[in-house]
Amino acid sequence: MQGYLRQWKTCHNLLYVAVFIDILTPASILSKAFQDEGVDSVSVVHCLKRSQESLDKMQKKPFEELPSVKYLLKKITVTETLHVYQGVEFTTASFQKALADVKNAKNTLISAVHNTVETRLENASSVQLDATATVLNTELWKTNVAADEVEFADERVSELFEQFQPVMLKQGLSEDITVSEIIEEWHDVVTYTLNFLKPDQSAYKKTWKWLFNCSLSSRWKNILMLISVLFSVPVCNAKLERMFSHLKRTKTDTRCALSEQRLTNLLRIVEEGPPFGSFDVKPVIKLWTGERVRRPNQKQRKKYKQRAKKVKYYHETVQIESTDNDSNNTEDIGPHTDLSDKDGTDMEDSDDADDFESNARWWIENFEADSDSDTDFEGYHE
Repeated sequence: MQGYLRQWKTCHNLLYVAVFIDILTPASILSKAFQDEGVDSVSVVHCLKRSQESLDKMQKKPFEELPSVKYLLKKITVTETLHVYQGVEFTTASFQKALADVKNAKNTLISAVHNTVETRLENASSVQLDATATVLNTELWKTNVAADEVEFADERVSELFEQFQPVMLKQGLSEDITVSEIIEEWHDVVTYTLNFLKPDQSAYKKTWKWLFNCSLSSRWKNILMLISVLFSVPVCNAKLERMFSHLKRTKTDTRCALSEQRLTNLLRIVEEGPPFGSFDVKPVIKLWTGERVRRPNQKQRKKYKQRAKKVKYYHETVQIESTDNDSNNTEDIGPHTDLSDKDGTDMEDSDDADDFESNARWWIENFEADSDSDTDFEGYHE
């Protein structure tokens, strides 16, 4: 911790943080584009060019004019001998030295990031991003045809066809189709699009959707098959990495016995299904309840009232010693009340309270009548 504070007081870290925020902003835009669900070669090339242009402009811009550095310098309070930032004091000499060091390192850092991005994309995949983007981006066809006529992408189309021909053969492409036939269909598609669709005024995905669904699409079935393959080729592995994350959340330790088919269906729903918030469960419930009769004889459960607190009642035989003779007579005091009714339910659960009232009245009357007598109750225990 003490070493960190020592570096902080040299103010190199503070200035480098501001510089890296500006330098890594174009790279973050490119990374976000790669992680998008609908990413394709055209969007990747577009974001790549934007990132490269931003880095080039940053190299030409003065150090003090970088957005984060400019904001930082405004927050520093300058005195004759000190520079203060959020309560941390820097000597003027150390701050000026750090400022000069970071300023000299700015262009070196930008060049390193620029070269790293280009190297990473060159080795990322065998798919030629630039060739694929040139073929798919209909918004630039008008400019390209004006410069190189309709043959502006013939070489790229030939290279892509040779590369993906094995895949297209599995999709139903005839083995007799040659490169020249693919080129002819390509020229027909470009000519028709420029004459009737105004591709420079519409998004490229919208233009391709119209071409796939128009009445003339049967004339271009081979080149459209190649286009569909180019749109489906992944340009990064972000989607695959997300699939592994879905797999880990779906097949947990408590669900390790999922079959392969069920696991595939669950992952497909998670990856390609609609958002959970937009899913309407009412049709599903209606289908489930209407598919078959479920418990047709089941009656609606009645609502039971809350049970009263249980009270135990005791009835015991007591010995009454007669005063008229020496013999002991055994009698029962109190009525013999059965603790269960005819239905087998407890007395306290029965709705009929007359028995309780009559029993209580009998005990009160007999105890009041015998209170002045010499009757001795033996063996009575409550």
